[in-house]
Amino acid sequence: MTVTIEKHFFEGNGRIPNSRLPLLIYRNVIRWDVSTMEAIMRQNKWIPSWHAHDGMWPRHHFHSEAHEFICVTRGVHTGNFGGHNGIYSQLNAGDVVVIPAGVGHRGLQVSDDLDLTGGFHEGFGVVDFRMGFPEEYYELTIRAREIPLIDYDPFFGVAGPLAKIWKDADSGVRRLEPELYAAESLSKLC
Repeated sequence: MTVTIEKHFFEGNGRIPNSRLPLLIYRNVIRWDVSTMEAIMRQNKWIPSWHAHDGMWPRHHFHSEAHEFICVTRGVHTGNFGGHNGIYSQLNAGDVVVIPAGVGHRGLQVSDDLDLTGGFHEGFGVVDFRMGFPEEYYELTIRAREIPLIDYDPFFGVAGPLAKIWKDADSGVRRLEPELYAAESLSKLC
């Protein structure tokens, strides 16, 4: 079995900074119960900090001071990523989206049985919840860009796919095609 990682790049639009780093959607990555998944993520320095049944905030927003992850542990959730001109993506149980600092996102449709787990990389959290006001754009674009690259993939561990994909993007390499990884390479609890 494999895990597919989709990569989506978004340009700033005068309201939402977006990022030079791609938003990553891990398809069918959750192979554990929620408790084990959260322990593996903590082990890999991504800290679950919230749970929801009603989806992502339904208005365009972003965080300029943290990279965020959202796991769909049950149900289906459709989101809009990258701001007003971004993409729409259906996330199914087992899918996870990793949202770089500055990238816009909002929730749209949710199934009645939806369960989400979300959080941030170790040492970061929601200090800001930004709605994309034009007068803040320049300052928040710079702030989001200053959030450091991450060495730990939430599911594959140190030097996993996220670290490689983001380091490539930071150096100007944009590979748009989805990447496949063997499920056997997923982290195990230590």
